[in-house]
Amino acid sequence: MNIETEVTQFLNGERFSSGLSWTIGRARLAVPTRWDIIGRLCKGKDVLHIGFADHLPLIEQKYREGRWLHGQLRAVARTCVGIDINEDAVQFVRDRLGVDCVYVADVTKELPSDVSNVAWNVVVLGEILEHLDDAGSFLRSLIRSLKLREDTKLIVTVPNATSYLSVRAALHNKEYVNTDHRYWFSPYTIAKLLTHAGWAPEEITFCEPSAWWRSPRLLAHPLQTLHRTILSLWPTLSETVVVVATPKSTPLLATK
Repeated sequence: MNIETEVTQFLNGERFSSGLSWTIGRARLAVPTRWDIIGRLCKGKDVLHIGFADHLPLIEQKYREGRWLHGQLRAVARTCVGIDINEDAVQFVRDRLGVDCVYVADVTKELPSDVSNVAWNVVVLGEILEHLDDAGSFLRSLIRSLKLREDTKLIVTVPNATSYLSVRAALHNKEYVNTDHRYWFSPYTIAKLLTHAGWAPEEITFCEPSAWWRSPRLLAHPLQTLHRTILSLWPTLSETVVVVATPKSTPLLATK
């Protein structure tokens, strides 16, 4: 879903409403996965994957099963570089999995030349912002630290505040939450955060982290079939929000 001009005026602070109502999703035949969206945008591109490593105990299993996001990106991108602040995880990926072009680095500080000197087509932030204490400053640091093009795509995925699992838990007076998360996001709030950090949100999509519904075993389960149908009719209940944005301005803007 492309963001309408009227909504952009609110995101930029040109207009204000204490009760803005806007259409954020429509019924659809297919439920996309996170990879369906990211893979399409990164195919044949020069990709920087920030926070690439994942949780250390889960990396090898996901890698072997073909579900590790950085491995998937390496398979479709023209070039793919990963940075992460978790030194143990980066070392594990290098030594155990034999993956190169990965660095221990923090975009808010000095970056390796292999990162700072490349004009990236795509920058991927998959499930990162909800773990940060100051997500706005982090997003602003990307514009200061990276060499970006006018058409550079920033792909951000975050947990959806109105996901089916969260709504179902709320109906039982409970909260379903990852205990390391600092925020829940809605389409508008993640777009607002990006806008005030120097990015121009262009497209918002709802998706699921994995294709759990494609398993024949799950398709035979009535509750899973119902869940799949609900997401088709009301995509706003999906688990993840994906936003694609471009830089509004940057001192390091590269020519196309």
